[in-house]
Formats: sequence, C-alpha cells, structure tokens
Amino acid sequence: MASPKYLVGESYGGFRVPRMIRLLQTEFGVGINGAVLVSPFLDSGAEFDPTFSPMPWVITLPSMAAARLEREGALDKAHMQPIIDYARGDYLRDLVKGRSDPEATERRIGHVTALTGLDPAFVRRAGGRIEVEAFLREATREQGKIASSADSNFLIFDPAPDAPDLRAGDPLVESVLAQTTSAMVDFLSREVGWHVGAPYYTINFDIEDRFQWRGEHGEQVDSQDLRRVTALNPKLHILIAHGWNDLSTPFMASALLVDQLPAASARDQVQVKEYVGGHMFYNRMPSLLAFHDDAEVLYRFN
Repeated sequence: MASPKYLVGESYGGFRVPRMIRLLQTEFGVGINGAVLVSPFLDSGAEFDPTFSPMPWVITLPSMAAARLEREGALDKAHMQPIIDYARGDYLRDLVKGRSDPEATERRIGHVTALTGLDPAFVRRAGGRIEVEAFLREATREQGKIASSADSNFLIFDPAPDAPDLRAGDPLVESVLAQTTSAMVDFLSREVGWHVGAPYYTINFDIEDRFQWRGEHGEQVDSQDLRRVTALNPKLHILIAHGWNDLSTPFMASALLVDQLPAASARDQVQVKEYVGGHMFYNRMPSLLAFHDDAEVLYRFN
C-alpha cells in the first residue's frame, strides 16, 4: 500500500482514468501518484456539435495538416506550431464571423487548402470546414485510396471509389482485428492458462453502439474529473500523449482542454506531448523512444 501507484488508459480509456483516480482516492483511500493517458478522449462536449460550434473544426484541422506534413517528411514541432496557432487564432475567428465577413471566408478557404493539400474546389464547397470522413477519402482520392481516422497516413485501396459516400470501415482498425484477437486468445489460453469457450472481442461493436453519451446529469464524458483530481492532489502528475495525425482522438482537443485547467492546480501537473504518428504513434520507433523518455520523467517525480 505504501508503494507508488500509476494508472494508464488509452483512447476511450482516457476519460476513465481521472474518474478512477477520484474514486480510488475518495471512496477507497488509495492515492495515485501519476497517470499516463495515451491518445485519450477526454471530453465529448467540444466535438459533437459542428453545426454551431467552431470547436470541432479547430480540433481536427491541425491533425489534417499533420498528415500532409508527414507525407512530405516535414512533420515536427517547428512546422506544427504555426498551424496550431492559426487553428486557435485566425481560423477560429474567421469561423465565428461566418457569412458576415466574405473576406474571412476567402481567407479560411485559402489557408485550409494550403494546410491540407486538398483540392481547392472541394475545400471551397466545404467552406473551409472539412469533415473527417471526407478528408480521409479526399486526401488520397487521386491514388484511389482511403485513410484511417486512427492514423491518416495508413492507407488501403478504396473498395468503392465511384460510390458517392465511403463504403468501408476504418482501414487500420479492421486490418489489426484478426491478428490482435489471435494474439490475445493465444496469450490468455497458453500463457495465462485461462480457457474459455466464449469468443474474444477485441472491439465489441454492440456495446459501443449502446453506450450512452448523455445521462440524467448531462454529459457522461467530460473533463471535470481531471479538474477535481489535480486540485485534490497537488502531487499527482499526468502525462497526456498524442500522435499529431490522429483524427479519432485529435491532440488539439487535449491541448485546448488542458489550457483551460486552473493554472494554480495544473500548471506543472498535467503535460501534453505530441509525437509523429497517429492513434498508435508508438508503432513508429522514434516516437516510441521519445514517449519512453517523457514517461520516464513522470515516474521520476516519485
């Protein structure tokens, strides 16, 4: 019980880790020293209302630009910082202006075209607001390929290139399901010795479809737990790690969220780090090594 304790959560495990920390501390009397959130989804409120709110477009544009930069061999912090500044600055302001300022619309279309490398006519039709699924198809349409939202530079051939809409599941997710399931079943049965006749679901789509984003008290997934645990425990340190060109849980969402935390409690407690790659950025060896070094700093706090 006296040993340091850490939690790790990936993807949709991201919003669950702060909640677990709070429950462990307040209900079970177990203190947590640190946590690592890998490509986390932290707050649903900012991403689900693109009709009126400009935030979904602000959150996804930098990751679309990152995909182009990586294809050109230029994805790094120096190239990403101006894009991040534009997304949370001039791009946001021009989105809010809407049709009241035609010059803002033209500026937005020009910048988005340059950043994403998409066809200018397509960007104009979209008004400089690029849907994620549209981007995953349009970015490599000339090659007849589609990209994964988990890693926008993971490509497969489009099975229905002439169809008006996308007719395929996520390329990366579907390509790893078989090998991941086989590896887990082998590990559980042969290494662990746990023999079960039921099927193993790497992703349970039925449960995913039935998850309720809103409960009787509002949003089920929000950043309040992150605020609470950092305020309750000033010694708690959290590392949030993202791949730049992940469009399933974009890094920009976490960066903007952490910037809204009270400075008194979270100035040094919560760090956001970005790496080359997508949702599983650690598949790229340089990113894995950089992530290792950043995580090592977290554990050395204790």
